Amino acid sequence: MHRTLLALTLVAPLAFGAVACAATLTVDGYGANYVDRPHWEGHRRYNINGVAVYEVDGHYYREHQGRWIVYRERPRELVEVTVR
Repeated sequence: MHRTLLALTLVAPLAFGAVACAATLTVDGYGANYVDRPHWEGHRRYNINGVAVYEVDGHYYREHQGRWIVYRERPRELVEVTVR
């Protein structure tokens, strides 16, 4: 019994901390999360409000204030950039 309580006392704050560290924000009116820089080279490119957005495996990434974010849904305002 004491081991179970001790384990819960030690594990619960760690589990909560992992969830609490996931930074969420709103960018261009859409929910987003901070992420590591994706490997976007060679993937489809869009613009939203003059900023490049890259589609990688069905997710939409862009740089925002010096960090990379991924939108939680596809922004409706995306305009595809054609490469000539």
